[in-house]
Amino acid sequence: MANLPESATYDAGVYQLELTDPVQGGSTGVSNAPLKNLANRTAWLKAQVEALALEIDAIESGYATAVSLASHTGNTSNPHSVTKAQVGLGSVENYGLATQAEAQAGTVGTKYMTPLRTKEAIAALVPAASETAAGLIERATAAEAQGLADALRAITPGTLTAALQGSNQQLGANGYQRLPGGLILQWGTGAGVPDEVSGSSPVFGYFADIPVVYPVAFPTALLSLVESPRDSIATELSIAAKDATKNGFTAIINAAQSGTSIGFYWIAIGY
Repeated sequence: MANLPESATYDAGVYQLELTDPVQGGSTGVSNAPLKNLANRTAWLKAQVEALALEIDAIESGYATAVSLASHTGNTSNPHSVTKAQVGLGSVENYGLATQAEAQAGTVGTKYMTPLRTKEAIAALVPAASETAAGLIERATAAEAQGLADALRAITPGTLTAALQGSNQQLGANGYQRLPGGLILQWGTGAGVPDEVSGSSPVFGYFADIPVVYPVAFPTALLSLVESPRDSIATELSIAAKDATKNGFTAIINAAQSGTSIGFYWIAIGY
């Protein structure tokens, strides 16, 4: 007994035995025709499945496993051998960064300079300025200029203006100006009503004592104090000062009439 011969072809149909077909065996017998059709189709399907399995194996063999993928992504030694020309860096040299010593020496031509190394190199070539040598000097800020005591920074025309402002200046009817060197100019106004009857000392008949406090106290001494009348309502009038100190003075208004407020200006100089 033998098996039916198979062909890996997809037959168009499966033969149906008719009532009038004789019983006939063999590889070409009509009784085996349906079985042969099914066998051929089965062989064809088997061949298709095997071919697909081979293709799947080939595809899967090309995919990376989790382990191989992690190994590849963690590889920092240029596994694809990419060149600098391929990434547009063909003209860039692969130099390291200069050390401070190399930057200051200025003799290495195969290192890159950072902003810090550049500053260090300049500082090594150009020393800081001093009273006996030319060199670099920092520009003073407005606050440093106003301190009037910094000997390590330069004052520009702009910071010179700022130096005389801030806490060194108060502009107004009563104010002051500190100058480099310690001299202080102060000024102000005052007023009073002569209504006290004068004794033998004042020249005219009435006087008033007006306390005046400087906007700032002179740290060391008062050098000069000047007063002058602000109002000209009285022809017989004198302005004087007494008890002048570093903090203020008393203005004396002496007039021939009473009951009228008389103003005055004052200027004080000290240090």
